[in-house]
Amino acid sequence: MFSNDGEIPESLAKRKAVVNPILANGLDFDAHDLEANRNNLLSDRQRQQLDKQRAKIAEDIMFVSTLLGVGIGIVGIIIFSTGDYSYREQHFEWLVAGGILILPLIVTLIIGLFIVDSTVVPSIVKDIEKGVVLYQMGTVILDKRVNRQNNSGISEQHFLIMNEQEFILSREAFLRFKNLDRYTIYYAPYSKIILSAEPA
Repeated sequence: MFSNDGEIPESLAKRKAVVNPILANGLDFDAHDLEANRNNLLSDRQRQQLDKQRAKIAEDIMFVSTLLGVGIGIVGIIIFSTGDYSYREQHFEWLVAGGILILPLIVTLIIGLFIVDSTVVPSIVKDIEKGVVLYQMGTVILDKRVNRQNNSGISEQHFLIMNEQEFILSREAFLRFKNLDRYTIYYAPYSKIILSAEPA
């Protein structure tokens, strides 16, 4: 089994890039992407794809944070409006109600920013800035892990393991690989996102 996290050997880089359509469809790459990856580089298209992925993750987290903040604020206003508080007699009710709505929103947005910073987003940013691609060559082990969650059904995570390294895949990409077959995979070093692959 051969593994390398450094520069791609010249013999591999110079070999004619023949795109496997099954892998290309699952990982969304083309011949130009594969050629760039073989030279330790991101293609322009892959930079755009990573940037879109970064933006989507950040947007999803901030959207959930916004909904949570608004929801907490609305509950707070309902509790406030049904209570018997002396604020109203002093005509501060709108000021207090506004604070009850806005404060949770601000807090949850700040928390959302911290969550974004702790996810794969900063790693994707580094990958885009550096533009470097690494590779692994070896036997693939496919691993599907099922998580049972209370009252939330079942969630699945799909992993590709090669040379004791784990890579998370989408279900669609996962199904394009054959367990225990040999592949060369090209990936972004910080986020560990597989960019392209070919049979070894």
